[in-house]
Amino acid sequence: MKTLPPEISAIRNSDEFYLYTVESRLKSCVNGKAVMLEMLIHRLFDKYVTGLPEFHRQGWSFMELSNGGFYFCPADERVFTIRIGNFSVSIDNHQLGMALTFDVLTAVFERTRDQAFHDALLALEAFFVEADRKNQADGIRAYLKFIKLV
Repeated sequence: MKTLPPEISAIRNSDEFYLYTVESRLKSCVNGKAVMLEMLIHRLFDKYVTGLPEFHRQGWSFMELSNGGFYFCPADERVFTIRIGNFSVSIDNHQLGMALTFDVLTAVFERTRDQAFHDALLALEAFFVEADRKNQADGIRAYLKFIKLV
């Protein structure tokens, strides 16, 4: 009989440990600074999310995965509309955060070939697969598909 791996869970870190946790998660990376990752994720958010007020300031949460991975997500518990090229999709804050984090980790890993980014990428991908099995990853799949088409 095949044994299933334990389900991966995500917990939100308290704001006081936010940067410390991100830095320690990537401490083995030469280029793995939390500020850099967060800045890149903010830039993608600003580039793709539409329909926000002109003076909108987005707060972020850091979600730690039980398999050692992580992702950033908008602190607002709401649905966002993203537009990529001619495509748009509505996506909740966690799926948006996972997709943006995945996109940034992929780009940074391809540039640096740093093992810590690769490990973070694989852990987040495993969480995606699990969410997809539960039909909770439609927004993530749409985002990643649109990015490849544009």
